[in-house]
Amino acid sequence: MNTRLVAAVCRSLFASLAPAKTPKEIIVKRNRETIKALTTAGVKENLNAQDFEVRTSTPEEFDAYIRSGYAKWSKIVKASSANVD
Repeated sequence: MNTRLVAAVCRSLFASLAPAKTPKEIIVKRNRETIKALTTAGVKENLNAQDFEVRTSTPEEFDAYIRSGYAKWSKIVKASSANVD
């Protein structure tokens, strides 16, 4: 049997998503207010004390991240022949 081990990094993340047809202005405002809250000194310090790393992005950057992750992990899952019983 020929087995090939591929290194993969998997991280957990917390994100806020909205339905696909949510108006752009609502997405932008929600993103701006979320970033403002998460980067407030007290909130950021509290999260860091719990080993959370606060990272922010634009809605477009997060969309690209989700799409690239889907492309990457779908290949890994297909190659593994994993299935759900």
